[in-house]
Amino acid sequence: MHPNETLIRDGYDAFVRGDLGAVAKFLAPDARWHVAGSSPLAGVYSGHEQLFALFARLYEMTGGTIAIAARDILASEDHAIVLTTMKARRGDRELDDDGVAVFKIHDGVATEVWAFAEDQAAMDAFFS
Repeated sequence: MHPNETLIRDGYDAFVRGDLGAVAKFLAPDARWHVAGSSPLAGVYSGHEQLFALFARLYEMTGGTIAIAARDILASEDHAIVLTTMKARRGDRELDDDGVAVFKIHDGVATEVWAFAEDQAAMDAFFS
């Protein structure tokens, strides 16, 4: 397994466990996370403080039901592409979306992330 695949798998596992200390080690302190779409979550988040606030908001908006899985990872020296599945509930709404996340990696940490949903309109509606 490529070291960057291990890095990404460990990062996803830490997120699922809610281990923010391990997530902080996986993401550079000044990492930037791009969220596609037009929902209230869309935008660019920079640094641990903003990223952890985004993650907390996701958890809060879904009542803790959010589950993100890395189905497959393609890794090179500088990037990893992750095929993801995101599931969550908000009241009577349910989200089940496959997507893609592209990670830029430098010196053993993720420095930039672009997240895309398969059905962006459904993702935007769910989080709006």
